[in-house]
Amino acid sequence: MQNRLQNQGSRLKVKAFPGSAWERLIPNLLRSWSISPTLKRGATLTKTACAVYKYKCGFGINRAKIKLVSFVCFFLLTAVYCLLTQGGVQAQRSQNMQNISISPGFSPAPIRVQGVGGGSASIAQIAGRPETANGPCVGFTNAKPNHNLVLNSSFNHLRIQVESREDTTLLVRGPGGIWCNDDFRGKNPGLAGEWLPGTYEIWVGAYGKDKQASYTLSISEQR
Repeated sequence: MQNRLQNQGSRLKVKAFPGSAWERLIPNLLRSWSISPTLKRGATLTKTACAVYKYKCGFGINRAKIKLVSFVCFFLLTAVYCLLTQGGVQAQRSQNMQNISISPGFSPAPIRVQGVGGGSASIAQIAGRPETANGPCVGFTNAKPNHNLVLNSSFNHLRIQVESREDTTLLVRGPGGIWCNDDFRGKNPGLAGEWLPGTYEIWVGAYGKDKQASYTLSISEQR
């Protein structure tokens, strides 16, 4: 650590910002520096790296303050992330409630609408039964439907299908009855067949209570 300058008999006096963080950083840098013997306005020569350890002025940087600042930054970033995520979920739910109005031969096809399913309400309780002819009424969803599908005319064939990475469920209530489904294609629920004109309420559920599941609802006339 006591690196002497070969060209001068006096010593180089180095001023630094003391404190634990600088004490760890500066000596390692100075250890490899080649300091010029020519200095401005007669600065005295002395030890290089050792001066940082020897003269402590209390610059104010210490481990406790670094940890405190790190904790505060982490807390603020976490809070911002949660607010943005929650805001995005609320926006998606609000968008889900918009009516989807179609007639036979609609275009573009298929219609694809994104949403977030799941909730705390039992699908079986909303349906008023444990199962229908199309499948069991299982899972949990919101009390209000995720979508309202308005059919302006009857459809000889219409297919709605949920596409999601999660294991989702489906409940549809409208003219002619109530229909539930669990696994239409793989883990994705869906319904297909002849549909009467009118308004259909659509719920998308998840198996876990209060669990959220992002999905895409596909509506098509293809068989």
